[in-house]
Amino acid sequence: MDRILKISLRFKEKLSEDIKWQANVNQVFMNVKDYFYCSPRFFPEYTHHGVLHIEKTLELCDKLIPDKCLEDMTSREVGCLIIAVIMHDIGMFIEEDGLKKLLWGDISERRTESLDNCTWKEAWRKYCLAVSRCSDKKLQRIFGKTDIPRENIKEEGKITSENILIYGEFLRRNHARLAHEIVKYGFPGKEDVDVLRNTEIDDRIRDIIGLIARSHGMKLRDVRRYSERHYSPSPTVKNMDILSNVRSAHGGLSGCGI
Repeated sequence: MDRILKISLRFKEKLSEDIKWQANVNQVFMNVKDYFYCSPRFFPEYTHHGVLHIEKTLELCDKLIPDKCLEDMTSREVGCLIIAVIMHDIGMFIEEDGLKKLLWGDISERRTESLDNCTWKEAWRKYCLAVSRCSDKKLQRIFGKTDIPRENIKEEGKITSENILIYGEFLRRNHARLAHEIVKYGFPGKEDVDVLRNTEIDDRIRDIIGLIARSHGMKLRDVRRYSERHYSPSPTVKNMDILSNVRSAHGGLSGCGI
Protein backbone atom coordinates (compact mmCIF):
# COMPACT_ATOMS: atom_id res chain seq x y z
CA MET A 1 0.00 0.00 0.00
CA ASP A 2 1.44 3.31 -1.10
CA ARG A 3 1.07 5.99 1.53
CA ILE A 4 3.07 8.97 2.78
CA LEU A 5 3.38 9.59 6.50
CA LYS A 6 1.59 12.78 7.51
CA ILE A 7 3.70 15.05 9.67
CA SER A 8 3.19 18.65 10.74
CA LEU A 9 4.34 21.59 8.64
CA ARG A 10 6.75 22.60 11.43
CA PHE A 11 8.41 19.17 11.40
CA LYS A 12 8.53 19.16 7.59
CA GLU A 13 10.22 22.53 7.53
CA LYS A 14 12.80 21.45 10.10
CA LEU A 15 13.55 18.23 8.21
CA SER A 16 13.92 20.14 4.95
CA GLU A 17 17.00 21.85 6.42
CA ASP A 18 18.90 18.57 6.02
CA ILE A 19 18.15 16.46 2.93
CA LYS A 20 19.87 13.44 4.48
CA TRP A 21 17.54 13.31 7.47
CA GLN A 22 14.52 14.03 5.33
CA ALA A 23 15.50 10.98 3.26
CA ASN A 24 16.19 8.89 6.37
CA VAL A 25 12.69 9.49 7.75
CA ASN A 26 11.04 8.72 4.41
CA GLN A 27 13.09 5.56 3.94
CA VAL A 28 12.38 4.20 7.42
CA PHE A 29 8.65 4.67 6.96
CA MET A 30 8.80 2.87 3.61
CA ASN A 31 10.76 0.05 5.27
CA VAL A 32 8.16 -0.66 7.95
CA LYS A 33 4.78 0.69 6.84
CA ASP A 34 3.50 -2.72 5.73
CA TYR A 35 3.71 -4.01 9.31
CA PHE A 36 1.19 -1.41 10.43
CA TYR A 37 -1.42 -2.49 7.90
CA CYS A 38 -1.46 -6.06 9.24
CA SER A 39 -3.54 -7.46 12.10
CA PRO A 40 -1.10 -8.41 14.88
CA ARG A 41 -0.98 -12.19 15.34
CA PHE A 42 -1.04 -12.02 19.14
CA PHE A 43 -3.75 -9.39 19.51
CA PRO A 44 -7.02 -10.79 18.13
CA GLU A 45 -8.99 -7.97 19.75
CA TYR A 46 -6.66 -5.46 18.18
CA THR A 47 -6.64 -1.86 19.37
CA HIS A 48 -5.44 0.21 16.43
CA HIS A 49 -1.70 0.83 16.53
CA GLY A 50 -1.21 1.43 12.84
CA VAL A 51 -0.21 4.44 10.78
CA LEU A 52 -3.06 6.60 12.12
CA HIS A 53 -1.81 6.01 15.66
CA ILE A 54 1.71 7.02 14.61
CA GLU A 55 0.39 10.20 13.01
CA LYS A 56 -1.67 11.06 16.09
CA THR A 57 1.37 10.59 18.33
CA LEU A 58 3.47 12.81 16.06
CA GLU A 59 0.71 15.41 16.12
CA LEU A 60 0.81 15.43 19.93
CA CYS A 61 4.62 15.66 19.90
CA ASP A 62 4.35 18.68 17.62
CA LYS A 63 1.89 20.37 19.98
CA LEU A 64 4.13 19.71 22.99
CA ILE A 65 7.21 21.39 21.47
CA PRO A 66 7.13 25.22 21.66
CA ASP A 67 8.33 27.16 18.63
CA LYS A 68 11.44 28.39 20.45
CA CYS A 69 12.45 24.85 21.40
CA LEU A 70 11.90 23.61 17.86
CA GLU A 71 14.08 26.42 16.53
CA ASP A 72 16.92 25.16 18.73
CA MET A 73 16.51 21.56 17.56
CA THR A 74 18.44 20.21 14.60
CA SER A 75 17.01 18.28 11.66
CA ARG A 76 18.72 15.20 13.03
CA GLU A 77 17.00 15.55 16.41
CA VAL A 78 13.59 15.96 14.80
CA GLY A 79 14.35 13.05 12.48
CA CYS A 80 15.30 10.85 15.43
CA LEU A 81 12.06 11.78 17.21
CA ILE A 82 9.91 10.97 14.17
CA ILE A 83 11.63 7.64 13.55
CA ALA A 84 11.31 6.74 17.24
CA VAL A 85 7.57 7.44 17.10
CA ILE A 86 7.28 5.28 13.97
CA MET A 87 9.02 2.46 15.85
CA HIS A 88 7.60 2.76 19.35
CA ASP A 89 4.88 0.10 18.94
CA ILE A 90 6.46 -2.06 16.25
CA GLY A 91 7.07 -4.89 18.73
CA MET A 92 3.31 -5.53 18.80
CA PHE A 93 3.54 -6.88 15.24
CA ILE A 94 5.90 -9.80 15.85
CA GLU A 95 4.77 -13.06 14.29
CA GLU A 96 5.13 -16.59 15.65
CA ASP A 97 8.63 -17.20 14.20
CA GLY A 98 9.91 -14.00 15.82
CA LEU A 99 8.30 -14.79 19.16
CA LYS A 100 9.88 -18.24 19.26
CA LYS A 101 13.31 -16.74 18.56
CA LEU A 102 12.70 -14.26 21.37
CA LEU A 103 11.58 -16.75 24.01
CA TRP A 104 13.47 -19.92 23.13
CA GLY A 105 15.79 -19.18 20.21
CA ASP A 106 19.05 -17.45 19.43
CA ILE A 107 18.05 -14.06 20.86
CA SER A 108 16.49 -15.39 24.08
CA GLU A 109 19.66 -14.52 26.03
CA ARG A 110 19.68 -10.91 24.84
CA ARG A 111 19.44 -8.01 27.26
CA THR A 112 20.63 -4.40 27.28
CA GLU A 113 23.18 -3.77 30.01
CA SER A 114 22.07 -1.17 32.57
CA LEU A 115 18.45 -1.34 31.37
CA ASP A 116 17.36 -4.98 31.59
CA ASN A 117 17.59 -7.11 34.71
CA CYS A 118 16.56 -10.23 32.80
CA THR A 119 17.22 -11.87 29.46
CA TRP A 120 14.13 -12.60 27.39
CA LYS A 121 14.22 -16.22 28.50
CA GLU A 122 14.36 -15.23 32.16
CA ALA A 123 11.64 -12.59 31.74
CA TRP A 124 9.37 -15.17 30.10
CA ARG A 125 9.87 -17.67 32.91
CA LYS A 126 9.07 -15.06 35.56
CA TYR A 127 6.00 -13.98 33.63
CA CYS A 128 4.78 -17.58 33.27
CA LEU A 129 5.21 -18.15 37.00
CA ALA A 130 3.20 -15.03 37.76
CA VAL A 131 0.43 -16.09 35.34
CA SER A 132 0.28 -19.56 36.90
CA ARG A 133 -0.40 -17.98 40.31
CA CYS A 134 -3.14 -15.62 39.14
CA SER A 135 -6.56 -15.86 40.72
CA ASP A 136 -9.62 -16.09 38.50
CA LYS A 137 -10.40 -12.48 39.38
CA LYS A 138 -6.98 -11.34 38.17
CA LEU A 139 -7.19 -13.47 35.03
CA GLN A 140 -10.54 -11.87 34.22
CA ARG A 141 -9.06 -8.41 34.71
CA ILE A 142 -6.01 -9.08 32.53
CA PHE A 143 -7.37 -11.35 29.80
CA GLY A 144 -11.11 -10.78 29.97
CA LYS A 145 -11.77 -14.44 30.81
CA THR A 146 -10.67 -17.11 33.27
CA ASP A 147 -10.36 -20.22 31.09
CA ILE A 148 -6.78 -19.52 30.05
CA PRO A 149 -4.70 -22.70 29.50
CA ARG A 150 -1.55 -22.10 31.52
CA GLU A 151 -0.02 -25.58 31.52
CA ASN A 152 3.46 -26.04 30.03
CA ILE A 153 3.70 -22.52 28.56
CA LYS A 154 7.23 -22.19 29.97
CA GLU A 155 8.50 -24.63 27.39
CA GLU A 156 8.41 -24.14 23.65
CA GLY A 157 5.11 -25.43 22.41
CA LYS A 158 2.31 -24.91 19.99
CA ILE A 159 0.79 -21.46 20.09
CA THR A 160 -2.97 -21.83 19.83
CA SER A 161 -6.04 -19.61 19.77
CA GLU A 162 -6.69 -20.75 23.36
CA ASN A 163 -3.34 -19.58 24.79
CA ILE A 164 -2.52 -16.75 22.37
CA LEU A 165 -3.59 -14.06 24.84
CA ILE A 166 -0.87 -15.14 27.27
CA TYR A 167 1.80 -14.48 24.66
CA GLY A 168 0.14 -11.25 23.55
CA GLU A 169 0.10 -9.87 27.08
CA PHE A 170 3.81 -10.62 27.45
CA LEU A 171 4.54 -8.74 24.23
CA ARG A 172 2.36 -5.82 25.30
CA ARG A 173 4.18 -5.52 28.62
CA ASN A 174 7.57 -5.59 26.88
CA HIS A 175 6.86 -3.81 23.61
CA ALA A 176 8.83 -0.70 24.59
CA ARG A 177 11.93 -2.82 25.19
CA LEU A 178 11.27 -4.60 21.90
CA ALA A 179 11.17 -1.29 20.04
CA HIS A 180 14.68 -0.47 21.26
CA GLU A 181 16.04 -3.85 20.20
CA ILE A 182 14.27 -3.89 16.84
CA VAL A 183 15.80 -0.53 15.94
CA LYS A 184 19.26 -1.79 16.94
CA TYR A 185 19.21 -5.40 15.76
CA GLY A 186 16.31 -5.84 13.34
CA PHE A 187 12.77 -7.19 13.33
CA PRO A 188 12.87 -10.84 14.48
CA GLY A 189 11.45 -13.53 12.24
CA LYS A 190 12.71 -16.39 10.11
CA GLU A 191 15.30 -13.86 9.01
CA ASP A 192 15.82 -10.66 10.98
CA VAL A 193 14.85 -7.57 8.96
CA ASP A 194 16.84 -4.35 9.34
CA VAL A 195 14.17 -1.69 9.84
CA LEU A 196 16.69 1.12 9.19
CA ARG A 197 18.12 -0.37 5.99
CA ASN A 198 19.14 1.95 3.17
CA THR A 199 19.61 4.90 5.53
CA GLU A 200 22.65 6.84 6.72
CA ILE A 201 22.10 6.08 10.40
CA ASP A 202 25.05 4.75 12.37
CA ASP A 203 24.99 2.42 15.39
CA ARG A 204 25.20 5.25 17.92
CA ILE A 205 22.17 7.05 16.48
CA ARG A 206 20.31 3.72 16.19
CA ASP A 207 20.71 3.25 19.91
CA ILE A 208 19.50 6.79 20.64
CA ILE A 209 16.46 6.36 18.39
CA GLY A 210 15.74 3.03 20.05
CA LEU A 211 16.05 4.61 23.49
CA ILE A 212 13.59 7.37 22.56
CA ALA A 213 11.17 4.73 21.27
CA ARG A 214 11.65 2.72 24.45
CA SER A 215 11.30 5.72 26.76
CA HIS A 216 7.49 5.64 26.72
CA GLY A 217 7.76 2.48 28.83
CA MET A 218 10.48 3.73 31.18
CA LYS A 219 10.96 6.07 34.09
CA LEU A 220 12.61 9.23 32.80
CA ARG A 221 15.35 9.01 35.44
CA ASP A 222 16.36 5.62 33.97
CA VAL A 223 16.51 7.15 30.50
CA ARG A 224 18.74 9.90 31.84
CA ARG A 225 20.98 7.43 33.63
CA TYR A 226 21.48 5.39 30.44
CA SER A 227 22.15 8.56 28.42
CA GLU A 228 24.73 9.78 30.92
CA ARG A 229 26.47 6.42 31.02
CA HIS A 230 26.70 5.92 27.27
CA TYR A 231 26.75 9.37 25.70
CA SER A 232 27.35 12.33 27.94
CA PRO A 233 28.03 13.03 31.62
CA SER A 234 25.44 15.80 31.45
CA PRO A 235 22.74 15.50 28.73
CA THR A 236 21.32 18.86 27.72
CA VAL A 237 17.78 19.80 28.63
CA LYS A 238 17.01 20.13 24.93
CA ASN A 239 17.88 16.51 24.21
CA MET A 240 16.01 15.26 27.26
CA ASP A 241 12.94 17.20 26.09
CA ILE A 242 12.75 14.91 23.06
CA LEU A 243 12.35 11.94 25.42
CA SER A 244 9.82 13.76 27.58
CA ASN A 245 7.70 14.70 24.58
CA VAL A 246 7.36 11.20 23.15
CA ARG A 247 6.56 9.83 26.62
CA SER A 248 3.91 12.49 27.20
CA ALA A 249 2.38 12.03 23.77
CA HIS A 250 2.00 8.29 24.09
CA GLY A 251 1.21 7.97 27.79
CA GLY A 252 2.74 5.70 30.43
CA LEU A 253 2.66 1.93 30.55
CA SER A 254 1.65 -0.29 33.43
CA GLY A 255 4.36 -2.02 35.43
CA CYS A 256 5.83 -5.36 34.43
CA GLY A 257 4.33 -7.33 37.32
CA ILE A 258 0.91 -8.94 37.14
